[in-house]
Amino acid sequence: MSRKLFAVNDAGVDDAAAFADAAAFAQRYTVLSVVVGAPAHGLVDLDDVPADEVRHRSVFVPPTELFWEFAKPPDTVAGPGLDRLGWELERFCVAGLRADPEAFEVLASPVVETCAPIGAELRELTVAFLSQRVADAYRRATATDYARADAAMAAGG
Repeated sequence: MSRKLFAVNDAGVDDAAAFADAAAFAQRYTVLSVVVGAPAHGLVDLDDVPADEVRHRSVFVPPTELFWEFAKPPDTVAGPGLDRLGWELERFCVAGLRADPEAFEVLASPVVETCAPIGAELRELTVAFLSQRVADAYRRATATDYARADAAMAAGG
C-alpha cells in the first residue's frame, strides 16, 4: 500500500493519487457494503437510477499492524466517485452510538453488496446501538420531514 495514503497533507503529494489510494485501501478491507437511500427501500427501482447516483456506504477494518505506526489509517474514506463513503469500524461504531441516522441506514439496508463475517456480526449487533438518544434523533428527523412536507403541500406541491 502506498504511503501517500497517510501523507495527504505533505508538500508534493498528488491529492488525486492519495484519494485513489485511500479508496482502494477502503475497498480492500471492506467488511460491509450496502446501498442506501430510496433504491434500498424500494421507493425507486434500482435499475431506474443512474449508477453514479446510487449511494453506497461501507465499513472497513484495516489490519492491526497499521495502528502500530504514528500515522494511523483513515477513519473515513470517500470514493471512488461521489456516491461512495466508507467508515473505519471504530468510527462507524462511534457514529452509531451517537445516533447518526446514516449509520443506522447502513445497518438496516436490505441491499447488501458485501458482507464478511465481521459485517454480519455488526448487523446482528444493531440493537446494541439503540437508545433513547437514537429515538430522540429519529423523532426530530421525522418532525423535520413532516414540517417540510406540510410546507410543500401548503405551497401547492
